[in-house]
Amino acid sequence: MKKITIIAVFLGFLLSSCVYMLPVIDYSYPHAGTSNNASIVVKDYESLGIITVKSSEIIDGFGNHTGSKITNEMLMLEAQKLGADDIINIRIDINEVKDFSADGKPFKTTFNYTATALAIKYTRGFAPVNEVRPSPATGSTNALVSSDRQSSDRLFSNAGANNWLSIGYTMAGVGLRYEYKLNPNLSLGADGYFQAFGNSKGGFTETFEFGVDFTARYYLLGGIFYVGAGLGIHGNYEYREIYNNNENNSGYDYDYYDWESDYPIGVALSPEIGVKINFGSQRGYFMDIGLKMPIITNDWGTHVNIVPYIGFAGIAF
Repeated sequence: MKKITIIAVFLGFLLSSCVYMLPVIDYSYPHAGTSNNASIVVKDYESLGIITVKSSEIIDGFGNHTGSKITNEMLMLEAQKLGADDIINIRIDINEVKDFSADGKPFKTTFNYTATALAIKYTRGFAPVNEVRPSPATGSTNALVSSDRQSSDRLFSNAGANNWLSIGYTMAGVGLRYEYKLNPNLSLGADGYFQAFGNSKGGFTETFEFGVDFTARYYLLGGIFYVGAGLGIHGNYEYREIYNNNENNSGYDYDYYDWESDYPIGVALSPEIGVKINFGSQRGYFMDIGLKMPIITNDWGTHVNIVPYIGFAGIAF
């Protein structure tokens, strides 16, 4: 009877413990919302320069601290002065100095920190095609970025290459352009062109215009669209009305007008606008479609023309 009572008490205790047992909760992943739902991408960047930060920390004989080690905040605040988005290649040097009392015991230690880092500015982001990463919640894998999206990013980005060379058409003519990217937004270069059709005093007709310019461009909207200007030497077919005074066989003077034509050469300022589109990669084939308007000044006056350009054979390297 006594054994039965003990067994009954034990079973009752066990059942009551099951009733009040708290559920096991895994706190390794948030229950409301998610925190790991942003795809990590590889970012291209340009270097803005090296930054330097100094700091000191003093520890006395009682363990009291004065000053501070170098923190990430210090480095980022210094990098922001250059317009940087981030820092890389961080290196910290430590110089330790001990002060001793008259009996030879250390009573103060000074740590002098000097940190250097490279300040960078991001230019674009991309992820490898069909890269996969495990989900923290389920352990399953999901593609971060599709090949279609990556191709689109490449198509509309002109970052990465410094040299851009293209050959293309003008109006019944040909053109050649080269530019060097100083940064993602600004470039310097040169171009030359010839066209047999364009604006003249009689409207759009044969002009046989040619020119060579030094150019500067500024890129907008992620490096696709640009505005710019060129300065150089231009020539074009011109004609003008001239006045003559002659005496005929009867001895009478009479006035008449004639036409004179030539190829005067002068200085031209050429504003331009356009768009540059890549085909599949930062370095490789691209198309440059633009329109420039040379304003030519020479001994015959001022001539304004329109020069469309389609660079169909472009290479970036």
